[in-house]
Amino acid sequence: MSKIKRFLLIVMIILIIFSMIGCDTKEGGTTSTTGGIDTPKEKIGQTDFSSKADWESYLSEEKYNRNVLDIKTPNEYKIYIEFDPIQKKYIGKQSVKYINNEDVSLSEIYFHIYPNAFKEDSTTPYSSDSYIGGFNSGLINVTKVMVEGKKIKYSILGDDSTLLKIPMKSALVPGKSVEIYMEYEVILPNAEERFGYGDNTFQIGNGYPIAAVYDSRKWNIDSYYSMGDPFYSDISNYSVTIKAPKDYIIACSGKILSEEVQGESKVWNVEAKLMRDFAWAASQDFIIQEKVIDGVLVKNYLLPNSETINTEAAELAYKSVEVYNKIFGKYPYEVLSVVTADATGMEYPGMVFVWKSNKLNDKSLETTIIHEVAHQWWYGVVGNNQIYEAWLDESFAIYAEKLFYDEVYGEEQGEKYYDEIVDIYKNRIGDSGKKELILMPTYMIEDGNEYTGLLLKGAMFLHEIEKDLGKDKFYNILNTYYEKYKFSIATTRDFIDVCEELAERKYEEDINNWFFGVKKKD
Repeated sequence: MSKIKRFLLIVMIILIIFSMIGCDTKEGGTTSTTGGIDTPKEKIGQTDFSSKADWESYLSEEKYNRNVLDIKTPNEYKIYIEFDPIQKKYIGKQSVKYINNEDVSLSEIYFHIYPNAFKEDSTTPYSSDSYIGGFNSGLINVTKVMVEGKKIKYSILGDDSTLLKIPMKSALVPGKSVEIYMEYEVILPNAEERFGYGDNTFQIGNGYPIAAVYDSRKWNIDSYYSMGDPFYSDISNYSVTIKAPKDYIIACSGKILSEEVQGESKVWNVEAKLMRDFAWAASQDFIIQEKVIDGVLVKNYLLPNSETINTEAAELAYKSVEVYNKIFGKYPYEVLSVVTADATGMEYPGMVFVWKSNKLNDKSLETTIIHEVAHQWWYGVVGNNQIYEAWLDESFAIYAEKLFYDEVYGEEQGEKYYDEIVDIYKNRIGDSGKKELILMPTYMIEDGNEYTGLLLKGAMFLHEIEKDLGKDKFYNILNTYYEKYKFSIATTRDFIDVCEELAERKYEEDINNWFFGVKKKD
């Protein structure tokens, strides 16, 4: 388990508040070599934001916000996976139709290959207590890359070897597409985390090559930092086939179209349209409970436990969808899978992981589920750069917990819940004298307290808006923001613009205070 993630789980259990993600920082990258190419060392991924001016420049870049609804054809992934639970690995074959949706020609295309972060003890983002019996390696071995049917030489980059650089024979011009084919083998670490396995489940998050995002920062090729969820991806369409032993049950992002037994195996065919990632899990022990909520099939993949706990977990998932549909906007997919796993809480489009309930008390089970389900709206549908603007999904999901309490238990209980958020924030700051700035890249954050403070402060900023405008106007802001930026990448500037438009006032002083630590004028 990642260091800060376990830390936050302890906080959640002790103070009965919430479950989040992250751990201490790592710096990204230099290059290594593969595919017959020696690549000169280069710094990749990071931008130094040391001043308010740096951030204001970053947030004002027009090209940064790219509405994917304007893109006629998102990238297309066709992935075949052959899963071997005995060897703790899977073979992958995937074809990607990559479309250049930018206004410049691309001479190379980058893919993140996140499993390589777990190859060495020195690069793993997990803390030692995530591993069962000590550190053990996980990795992805890319064995073939073809562009338009022809083998090419490629490079593996980064201190943690999590970046695949694929050169184009001729520059890919705007509006054109290219077919990229890959074969690879992935080894899973014995770790209770979003990528790994434990006693009951295999959980595969960020387990395949995924195209990096090209925006005004050019290629976003950050490493797999150990603080937070260091992921940033565009909406794509996925067609996935998973072959596994027939006694295993597969849970995944998207909609399962068919299951077919073939000898001792079962083949699962999955469709996941307009999603910014794909994740899956496998277990021999899953018990499925499902219910249709507002037209959404909510599937709970539970583990053998007390009937009371499983029923409670399932009902929380159902209620979360009902509440968030009401206050944020309609969940746009047909299926949501809530998967109990050997992993702490983690969100993926159309699917969330929840740590198996014997690890959680009743309150932390509740807060984990309502937090992770909220991420379907904030991160899943409305995307953001989770490295540079983590608050846009994490702080929103934290504050969604408070709003859930408002709707389900009454506003008095919601305010008590918010008071606990403030108390945790104060405990994280203590007498350190630190100013938690809501806008800070995760790789610049010193420790877990600072990261927690950043996210909680973002939730407190949202509370300030609600208190100022009232619940109805605040809900209107959230719903408008969601509808305007769903299936796209939103920024802090985008959210503030919606606030200013609907509140009919400027938020400059509020931004200076909350985001940059500049106090309001008297």
